[in-house]
Amino acid sequence: MNRDESHLQRLRARGQTEPLAALVAVALFCVALSVYAGFLTGLLPELGSDRELAEVTGERVWEVVSENGIYPAGTNLSSVLDADVFPHGRRVSVNVTYVHRGTLTTASQASFDTTGESVGAVTSNGETFRRPIPVQRQSGDVRPGMLTVVVSNVR
Repeated sequence: MNRDESHLQRLRARGQTEPLAALVAVALFCVALSVYAGFLTGLLPELGSDRELAEVTGERVWEVVSENGIYPAGTNLSSVLDADVFPHGRRVSVNVTYVHRGTLTTASQASFDTTGESVGAVTSNGETFRRPIPVQRQSGDVRPGMLTVVVSNVR
């Protein structure tokens, strides 16, 4: 073996690693990143918690009031929704609107206190969740609508 051949063999061997060692290193990096992200989430739980609460409450409301994915316009929100749907200790307002002849029309609205009891005053301050929904006015008459849920703190 001459000098040039040994030099080429040393260059080829440089920077190589075993495939198993590379996979283990990548797996360890992913585990470490997951642990770090979990630690940060636990350290700062209040980041985005209100938004998540409004979103979860809005989805719960939609599950209760929809029939086969459509909101019947004659539904009385105060009688259909109960305290189990709402977060404890928060005021919640629910409003369903739809478009009829170019104007925004309220199909139903209700407001609930911290115990889930229906109250008259509508809450407009707080974290808001909006979701486009179909609203059925009559049999065969379905209009585009919007479900709006506002979750507010008690102060």
